[in-house]
Amino acid sequence: MQPLDKYYPGDSYVDIVGLDLYNDTIDQPVINAYNTLTSHSKPFVLAEFGPNTNTTAKTANLFDYSSLITLIRTSISKTCYFMAWSDYTGIAGNE
Repeated sequence: MQPLDKYYPGDSYVDIVGLDLYNDTIDQPVINAYNTLTSHSKPFVLAEFGPNTNTTAKTANLFDYSSLITLIRTSISKTCYFMAWSDYTGIAGNE
């Protein structure tokens, strides 16, 4: 994989930085990318977040975003916002 900064066009061209994340956890590669992107002193966002449809525990067909919010607070605390994106309606893994 190429270093993330290879694709960064420069501060004069960028207003915000962010990642898409489709997983139930924030793992070390996400934290590494977050650290690289936030080093540019631009607002950071989770441009799209969706739970992993194969592992997500759901209640009443809704993903519990409180666990994501806790992970954001503890692991990627400079996050300004996230946009939820989900295209399944049934029990996790049964789209």
